[in-house]
Amino acid sequence: MAIDAKDFVVRDEVLVETEIDGLFVELAAFLTNVLADELWLAVHSPDPRLGAVAVGQRLHLTFDRGGKQTTES
Repeated sequence: MAIDAKDFVVRDEVLVETEIDGLFVELAAFLTNVLADELWLAVHSPDPRLGAVAVGQRLHLTFDRGGKQTTES
């Protein structure tokens, strides 16, 4: 299922999951900008592991809406 930009709002809470250097990583983040083809995220605190995320690397995003989780990759 494709992500539709109109389904998201700035400040939505997001859990970002991916693999960095062979290790599973979870990062708490929030939306800062919503565009038709992009979701801009910001992490709650600096994390040096983000420098190791490769261009085009797959991220798993989980959005929490009042206890209901909406998940997209």
